[in-house]
Amino acid sequence: MQSQRHGWRLFASAPEAWALARAPMVGLLPHLALYLPMNTVRFGVYERAKPVVGWTAGLERPAWWMPYAAGACAGVAVAATIHPLFVVKTFQQAHRTGPREAARRLLSTHGPRGLVLTWPLSFVRFAVALSVFFGSYDQIKSRVVGDSTQRPAAATFALRALSGGLSGILTW
Repeated sequence: MQSQRHGWRLFASAPEAWALARAPMVGLLPHLALYLPMNTVRFGVYERAKPVVGWTAGLERPAWWMPYAAGACAGVAVAATIHPLFVVKTFQQAHRTGPREAARRLLSTHGPRGLVLTWPLSFVRFAVALSVFFGSYDQIKSRVVGDSTQRPAAATFALRALSGGLSGILTW
């Protein structure tokens, strides 16, 4: 929250705190509406990009750079397709408004260009972020999971999920 001097407060007012306590999931639906298409593109393109970078199904262990390259391809695809949703989400967070109001204000202020503000920069941002995400996931997974034939499937699943969580922290 904003401090009084700069417009930010350290604590919410009593009515704001009560509103948050009554409706803690407000804003969750727009967040899910963003991450469903984003993750569909992200993971779908990552899997399709593996053979493009030379990572074939018969390859026992890919070269260290292959997951990073496939992740960068996924990042470019996310930037090309999902960026307007990120602009609306960021505007909505900054102005504490709903997604419809955020889109309306962006369009009324900037016109259609408002939905693609910072679009060229997003190609760099998402390519780097998803390259690090998928590359670190593969590196962490290979060290944490190791030979998955030696343990139960549930343990392998849990270790892979932990690897994904750790790589997510790296790119947050």
